[in-house]
Amino acid sequence: MDDEIRVLIVDDNDDARSYILRVLTFEADIVVVAEATNGLDALALVQEFQPHVVLMDLNMPMMDGITACGEIKRMAPATQVIILSVQDDAGPMREAIENGASAFLIKPVDPEDLIDLLHRAYTAYTQISPFS
Repeated sequence: MDDEIRVLIVDDNDDARSYILRVLTFEADIVVVAEATNGLDALALVQEFQPHVVLMDLNMPMMDGITACGEIKRMAPATQVIILSVQDDAGPMREAIENGASAFLIKPVDPEDLIDLLHRAYTAYTQISPFS
């Protein structure tokens, strides 16, 4: 098992990415391996950095979070994807879960909820991954 939880942040909003990065900076066992502004870039970064958890915005240009989540789960089944959205709507939540998302958080995210969810997602990763 790794000592650190590798996280990829994917959000087309610079402020949203910066906020999450600031929250995670204070956690000794969490390292942000990369950032992306759309789902297409996220796919390449998942292959390159093999993050344990992807924090993914729902609505982005080029490839939305739900589509990217499905692709990530096909190429890296153990990787946990947490969808972040300002939309508190059951439709996208259901679609995200159907595409392999492990959780759906409403923005703005509470720092304690985010940290707790990252630890739970990492636990799920270690139970699935043959490399943990």
